[in-house]
This record gives sequence, C-alpha cells and structure tokens, in this order.
Amino acid sequence: MRVRIYFNGRYREMIGKQEETIDVDAETVEDVIIELVFKYPSLKKDRLRMMVLREGSNLSYDDQVAQDDILIIAPPLVSGG
Repeated sequence: MRVRIYFNGRYREMIGKQEETIDVDAETVEDVIIELVFKYPSLKKDRLRMMVLREGSNLSYDDQVAQDDILIIAPPLVSGG
C-alpha cells in the first residue's frame, strides 16, 4: 500500500526530507512506524513516542491505515511545569 509521510520538526532535519511516499505492507500506524525506523534508524529512539496525525487527528499506533493515506510524523510534545 502507498502512504505519503510528512516529517515535522527535528525528524525533518534528522532524515533530510520534508516528505516521502512509501510502499509498505501495513495495516496499522505501528506498522508504518516500524517501516520508517527500518529505513531511517536515527528515528529508533523516538519510535514509541512519535505523534502521528491524519486529517488533523492524533492517531494511536493501533489505528488502521489505508491506501493513499497522508500521515504527519511529529516529535512528541513536551510541556514545562
């Protein structure tokens, strides 16, 4: 299945791209993240904390993905206290 990924924040700097279309055997957001970490090992340390958005909604790693989905991958939000 084809999924378009947009990288935000430091992820864009880490991999040197703003966007990429990948072909992946994926059913869930987690499957897409696993594929991205395999392709870009520098993302591994954040793989369980990445924010994944689709159409403005934050997705869980269990959410389903579909052909031609557009996902935004962003670093986790940090709040100060």
